[in-house]
Amino acid sequence: LRGDERPEDSRLSLVRRCFQQEEVSSDSDDLKTSGQDHVYTFMERLSQLEQANLEEQMADIDSQDLDAHLERALHRETRRREHVHFKPPHELLWQSKKLPHKKPGVNLSVAHTTPRSFLDRWRAVGMSELAHSRVAVVLLAGGPEQGAEEPSVALGFGQRQALACADIGLPSHKSIFQILCERIKRLGHLCGRSVAGMDAHRTMQKVAMLMAQKGLAVESDKMKADGLDIKIPLYVMVNSENEMQVMQFFKEGDNFGLDDGSIMFVVQENTPLVDANGRIRLQ
Repeated sequence: LRGDERPEDSRLSLVRRCFQQEEVSSDSDDLKTSGQDHVYTFMERLSQLEQANLEEQMADIDSQDLDAHLERALHRETRRREHVHFKPPHELLWQSKKLPHKKPGVNLSVAHTTPRSFLDRWRAVGMSELAHSRVAVVLLAGGPEQGAEEPSVALGFGQRQALACADIGLPSHKSIFQILCERIKRLGHLCGRSVAGMDAHRTMQKVAMLMAQKGLAVESDKMKADGLDIKIPLYVMVNSENEMQVMQFFKEGDNFGLDDGSIMFVVQENTPLVDANGRIRLQ
């Protein structure tokens, strides 16, 4: 051992050399035949740990599978340019006497031109779907966090952490994650009150009919709905770089009012970025 070399560094170096000689040789040959040998151009500039990470990443890449993905992507892009014609979305006019009909492509409704009765009906349907756990909220927080500057630093917030965890300069100093979780918590409360209110209204009608049959009167204001505890499922997609940071952020914030059982973290897979010729981009 050298004087400045630790035992674990020596083992890592030995493992790296064995890995290069016995395992990476086949991967390197595969990469060279597929035109990816440029990946190792700046290998000597990397630290031992960075070299080991690069080798591990390259060992997980199936060049044939990568080529197949690229071929399909280029084929879709070619078809899109040749056969797809973009048209503006079709606006559904709900204020007309006849109900609008959907047309092929994208159809949209504009809130300020839609009668209130339709908006209330759609809101009730949405509340019911949420209350019965038939829909969930998905937060996509798997953007690239690696590199010299994290997005939170690049945008001027000054903190080296995931952007959704950063203090983005609001007077409350709340993060994007906290704001969204608090809104989900509030939405669950509104759903509970809405569903409980509808159930209570039906119950009051039945009780009033029974009391009327017996010649008795009932005060409707004595029957009130306390609300239901609605838990809206939340799925947070992270990447391998920010997974532990995001999970720790939620733990320190006590899930921002949400229950542990209603939050699920999903780690997205990594795929190398390639150019139009299928060569892996180094940066």
